[in-house]
Amino acid sequence: MNQPLAERMLRAFLTQMIRTEAVHEDDMVEVVEALHRAGDEEAAHAMAAIIVEANAPDPSDWHAERARARFHVIEGNDGKPNP
Repeated sequence: MNQPLAERMLRAFLTQMIRTEAVHEDDMVEVVEALHRAGDEEAAHAMAAIIVEANAPDPSDWHAERARARFHVIEGNDGKPNP
């Protein structure tokens, strides 16, 4: 891991806080804007990336959704015997 432990922990914590809506996304955007105003572009970019990451679907959910999209209903008699 290239990132320090504290940074990885904070990233995971903030991501989860955004996902559970314990921290509102608008508040995080305000933090990004404050970092831009302060001239800390690296921190602003990292914080914006956390917001995007938190709002992205879980990779396993994404793969499952793609797999479900491939299934199609076949019209028929639902396995009932013909009269």
